[in-house]
Amino acid sequence: MCPPGVDQTTRTAQRWNILVPTLEQKQELLLEPGYEHRYTLTQEFLEEQWSFNAFERLFVQPKTNKNERVKPCVIDAVNEAMRSTKQSPFELLPTEMFHVVLNEGCLDKEDIVALGCCSTTTWDMVKPYIVADCKRNRVSWAGKPLLCSGTWLTKPPPALFELFPEQKEKENEWKTGPRQHWRGYGPGMCPARRWNWGAISSLQNVQNFDATQQWMSAITAWSQKGVKQSDLIKKDLTRALQTSLGYRSGHWILRNYTLKIYVGVETAIANDGIVRATILGRRDLSLDMALLIRICWGDTPLRDDENALAGFGKGIWAGHCFDVVLAGEPDCDTNFRDVTKALIRNVESVFKILR
Repeated sequence: MCPPGVDQTTRTAQRWNILVPTLEQKQELLLEPGYEHRYTLTQEFLEEQWSFNAFERLFVQPKTNKNERVKPCVIDAVNEAMRSTKQSPFELLPTEMFHVVLNEGCLDKEDIVALGCCSTTTWDMVKPYIVADCKRNRVSWAGKPLLCSGTWLTKPPPALFELFPEQKEKENEWKTGPRQHWRGYGPGMCPARRWNWGAISSLQNVQNFDATQQWMSAITAWSQKGVKQSDLIKKDLTRALQTSLGYRSGHWILRNYTLKIYVGVETAIANDGIVRATILGRRDLSLDMALLIRICWGDTPLRDDENALAGFGKGIWAGHCFDVVLAGEPDCDTNFRDVTKALIRNVESVFKILR
């Protein structure tokens, strides 16, 4: 056991969190416990293939063309158990009254999903309610400072000083007055690490209140109980959300507002209805992984020369502001410089060293 005053952070595996300080939100990137994961920012880090839903989090809804007709979202194949030969009194309720019942607050999400599983009629009335709730409570990080911090970090990313000017003063005091931060038998925790731990403990984890994830979890709960209709409505709900929000396959742009640069992004709608976003020209490189490499900020066990060569562990975009917009939208790339090829080269250098 270490004496009082000794920072014991590096005695445990480095933990990673996506931080959005201005919204007081975070998203944890969880690792399984084990000594091998002590050396994160190496092969184990890449092999996790983490996804923090970058496209959905940074997505900006396209401006709808008034002449464009949106294809209605319907269930293509419905289990016979969902078909009602004779409608119940509840199914005959006007939609407005049906929603009054849902808004009473006496039903939780699993209850409402169960109601939707009863028949195609009830699902047609429940679905708009769920879609509206997902849109109203969607987690959006577009245009907000974003970084992925590691608990081992010893210095803050430069962009952090702009958000929290007081941190620069604390850093200067730490560097110039060593006796002031000496505690017990050793130095106390450095300001950057102390700030990071404070953020991790105080910011709210978006996985706890993201509406879409909550509804999908409620549907999954019924699927695990053997309710076959839940698989159908999950696919249908995914399509309905895509239609409502404007998700589509095609060419998008990840914009870095801080540096006025952009990266080309391709999207495809998979059979399961999930949006797959990859870097333009590299379908094997997900938007999530490419962005993580650029916004990660922590300390790494790599040698200094290797770390500098890879540009990894001190992401130069940490703390910057981003969004994802549809290519071709008015002014989508005006005054922004294309760095897609440069990003791909950087990622390839990381893979070459860490793999």
